[in-house]
Amino acid sequence: MMRRIALLTMLVLGMAVCAAFPAAAQQSPLETLRQLGLPDDLILDLKELVDERMPPVARDVEFSPREPRDGEPVTVTARIFAMGRSRNAPVFEASILYTTDGGATWSRADMTRAPGDDRMWSGRIPGQPAGTDVLFGIKAVGVNDELYVEAACRQSGFTPLPEGPPAACEGDISPALCALRFPYDCVFPLSVSEHDAISYEDDRIAIAKSLDFQYGHVAFGDGRVRLKARFKGEVTHGTISPPNLQFYVAGWLNPDKATLERGLDAILKQGGAVIFAIPSLFRECTIYQIAGGATLDADATSATCARDGNTLEISVPLSAVEPNPSGELEFVFVTLSQAGPNMTELKLRDASLFTRVKSVSRGYSVK
Repeated sequence: MMRRIALLTMLVLGMAVCAAFPAAAQQSPLETLRQLGLPDDLILDLKELVDERMPPVARDVEFSPREPRDGEPVTVTARIFAMGRSRNAPVFEASILYTTDGGATWSRADMTRAPGDDRMWSGRIPGQPAGTDVLFGIKAVGVNDELYVEAACRQSGFTPLPEGPPAACEGDISPALCALRFPYDCVFPLSVSEHDAISYEDDRIAIAKSLDFQYGHVAFGDGRVRLKARFKGEVTHGTISPPNLQFYVAGWLNPDKATLERGLDAILKQGGAVIFAIPSLFRECTIYQIAGGATLDADATSATCARDGNTLEISVPLSAVEPNPSGELEFVFVTLSQAGPNMTELKLRDASLFTRVKSVSRGYSVK
């Protein structure tokens, strides 16, 4: 959580400056970052780091047999690797998510690396009764805990996440966390593993409970994309006013949007972000995106931000992430707070949920 968000800290802080100073919304993103007092060499370092924080992806997915018989298991193979400049980094773990009820519930089957090839993974879906329609996708976790998850999604309606954990979570140490590890209808998990959450506990002690994630998810339906997160404490109105600076950010990146840029420029031109905070001029829930590949525009009417106790839901129109023919998108949910009253050197604490989701309809029918 903490280590993978260093560059995003500067990204969203630059957008926050645009909210406080409207003139910044009409200049390039790098100029906005320079307003923070960052030297060019540091900005270049941040640009280089972006590629190292990208989630893994699954490619060349195959399964055999293509038409299994009653009770016959199916072997799934895939090439799974880290994206960008970190493409030589190993993937931490991978699994198959499969459903026999059209995506209402999902089960998991572990995958293992092929001997002598860190990129090739394989796993087995247990045999199913004749007449069963099976849909499946790949889930992978990168070495920096970035998540990649595939699932079937109709995107024509929205079914809320069930209150109770799925059957696959029975006996789990934390059913609430387990429930968010699985897709549900058009809902994709943003949560990290419980082991990961525990390993970062020392770093997270200083983070206010209202900013510290328990889990999160991204959902598609009714013409909108919703990012929802649950926190350890009650969500408060954010503010970008030091020394009490703290705010919430939901961001996305669409890899289908072509750009010749690299690093930070590419992130800004392929995606956008919503800031939940109280700035001086714009409303507290504003979309920031690059317009015409050059200027950072603020849309204060299309997004919605709703807090309810320990949860915060930020939603944007589906058009904000389109066109997206591949069905693959990256999402991040970030919280930031000021780490001390020093006004001459602004230091921030941050936490994040970071994932790449892909809507697929990959499957087979049991004969």
